[in-house]
Amino acid sequence: MQKSIKDTQSEIAEFVDARKWAETHHVYGIMLNMIEEIGEAWNVVKHLETDHKLLRKVMDENKGELEDFIGDISFLTYKLAHVMKVDVDKAVSDRLKEFEERFPAEFMKKHAFAGNRRAGGIDNKYPENKVAKKKK
Repeated sequence: MQKSIKDTQSEIAEFVDARKWAETHHVYGIMLNMIEEIGEAWNVVKHLETDHKLLRKVMDENKGELEDFIGDISFLTYKLAHVMKVDVDKAVSDRLKEFEERFPAEFMKKHAFAGNRRAGGIDNKYPENKVAKKKK
């Protein structure tokens, strides 16, 4: 049976609290750990953005290591949420609702740099950039 986000958040909160890792002063360290883990994951795939076959090969060959990074980053995200008293389920749901409006699926599928308004894409967060509805 799959655990819910709330169940995972509770489990991690219990784990963190048992070790006294949920003090407010830990926020800085948690964020540094997140950056470190993202950097380690980046080292696996850096400079492969233009060679999609090689990128896929590297990701497949290093799947276990990448799973570890995703696990570490996810754990740290839940840990940070616990320290900051953020409901992860609500935060993710709120972002998905916002992203639905900001990044319309049909437009995004057709444009390479769709989410980067500086590269010709759109982000409906910015009033001067609301062109996606016209380009459906």
